[in-house]
Amino acid sequence: MSDLISRQAAIDALYDWSEHSMTDAEAWHIKQVIGDIKSLLSTQPDHVADTGKKVADDDCISRQAAIEAANRADYRGLLVEDVKKVTDEVVKELKQLPPVQPEIIRCKDCKWYELPSHKIYENCVRWMKRNGILLPIKPDDFCSRVERREDEQ
Repeated sequence: MSDLISRQAAIDALYDWSEHSMTDAEAWHIKQVIGDIKSLLSTQPDHVADTGKKVADDDCISRQAAIEAANRADYRGLLVEDVKKVTDEVVKELKQLPPVQPEIIRCKDCKWYELPSHKIYENCVRWMKRNGILLPIKPDDFCSRVERREDEQ
């Protein structure tokens, strides 16, 4: 999975950091980076791209895209050494953010989970419908094709 971070966590971290011992010019530039981060496209891990399902409650962005936004910010009005200092600090803040953890839904909570009447083993009905064969599963298994049962929400 790619390294995704929460957009709001990135914005909050930079706001918090920008309010401590900075010149007005430096704080203005950090707020510009925050604006650039707000405009980044949301993303999800590659393995769910074909299902279109969201794996996390957070609005996810690529950590690398956020770092690139910091590196291309307009730093006019700052001295060269200040630009490097501000950029390095922003990148440091972004690198320290924890990755977004996808929500893992177990087979037992999936709408395709089925416990047959013989109760010997569970089946994935989706697999059976797509491939014509039974796929024995365990309740705590999981996959990228999961769809939460409606009655579980």
